[in-house]
Amino acid sequence: METDQLRQLVAGALTRALDSEGGLLLLAVSGGADSMALWDLLAGLPQWKLAIYHLDHQLRVDAPEDSELIRRYAATAADAGRPATPIVCERHAITDYGRRWRCSIEMAGRRLRYERLREVAHRLEARAVLTAHHRDDQAESVLGNLLRGAGPMGRAGIAAKRQLSPTVAIVRPLLGVARAELREHCRRHSVPWREDSTNRDLGYRRNFLRLRVLPAFEAGVPGFTSALVAVSEREQAALALSQPLAERAWHAGLGERELSLAAIPCDPDLRWQVWVRLLAVLGSAPQRRQLAALDHLADAKIGFQLTIGRWLVTRRRLVIAWQEQHPHASSVALQLAGPGWHRRGEDSIDCSITTAPLRLDLGPRTALLDARALTWPLHWRQAHRHERWQPLGCPGHQTVVKYLAARGVASRLRCLTPVVADQQGILWIPGHGIADRAQVRPESAAVVRLEWLPACQQAQDARVTHAPGEEQAHGHS
Repeated sequence: METDQLRQLVAGALTRALDSEGGLLLLAVSGGADSMALWDLLAGLPQWKLAIYHLDHQLRVDAPEDSELIRRYAATAADAGRPATPIVCERHAITDYGRRWRCSIEMAGRRLRYERLREVAHRLEARAVLTAHHRDDQAESVLGNLLRGAGPMGRAGIAAKRQLSPTVAIVRPLLGVARAELREHCRRHSVPWREDSTNRDLGYRRNFLRLRVLPAFEAGVPGFTSALVAVSEREQAALALSQPLAERAWHAGLGERELSLAAIPCDPDLRWQVWVRLLAVLGSAPQRRQLAALDHLADAKIGFQLTIGRWLVTRRRLVIAWQEQHPHASSVALQLAGPGWHRRGEDSIDCSITTAPLRLDLGPRTALLDARALTWPLHWRQAHRHERWQPLGCPGHQTVVKYLAARGVASRLRCLTPVVADQQGILWIPGHGIADRAQVRPESAAVVRLEWLPACQQAQDARVTHAPGEEQAHGHS
């Protein structure tokens, strides 16, 4: 494919995904050929401004050379007359995060990468985050998901667009381009890149599929890779019709660490999609064994339990409920001085000020508060044992413990529940409800919007938005 065709393809994908041209885009660059090619292609689209994000996972002794390559390329581009490109390079020891989050290095890398991309995008006010996943990545993703026994969502592979947060989308404009075409573009235009030795390590399942399994199938059955991409395209078309139904069922049944049995669809494909979402919340890949176990749990006797990762999943009378087997919580009180992205322990809250919206039913992780009813700064902390508050619509005050007990929260988790308060007391218990005094009314001019992103949801976002490809936990394409 010629350079002009590649640029038109990228420009068209961005315009379709974002509905308009212009604004700042944050590109995730590892230093591999795929992301460097996308950087060069985007540089030829003057309607978009560009910023670069690079994350060093500190897994290789030569990893600092990746960021040096990125800085040198940016300087060379500036010398050639291109607009200056802001670059954010960070270093995080991913093995430490894996131990802290009790997950694999690959899962920790995905989670941290998308968490940092989200935070940097908010700080820079970027419209979208871009990654360089391509056609070969799509085939690898579909094959890997099929081998794990994934349902329609897994067979659909990598989404061309997904929301990373309410205001920032993650977009993948190269899904129609082969890896070989991107490398040829780099050679033709003298775009430098680095090869990562860990990409040859067959101990990683993704590398084994890429280097051994797919080439063998392609050699024996020419067109095998194209067939996998076609599977993805068919499933994505089917999901466009069925996914909204599964999404409605999921949100209709989702409570605070529980899922209503009445909301679970009877249709096997829709039901499978609900289980995939539940496994993502629990930080687990959608494996056939676990999907079948959840299906069995839904029809099992009351009290039947499963262990999935660090979670204990229980069949109760009306719901499937889950709780950490060994819960931990941050005792640190965090001050929210104003709008922005705030982190406490492993959880995050996005705070913004807006006008009163038409819809107030935004789900258990979002709160809308009348700006006149609160006093800055806000405090994100644990509830005090005997602390009292007046929930929305209640005639009087009650203790937080009693309120949570009435909502089915296990006794050992009630004192670990976080709250957001000001100097007058509790304003919001994330996942449950707001204080009556903070209710948004017709006369409310300004509204404080708080979105809570618990650690398990961040893990879900990382898992759902990631697919095999250039943004690996351990290296580059």
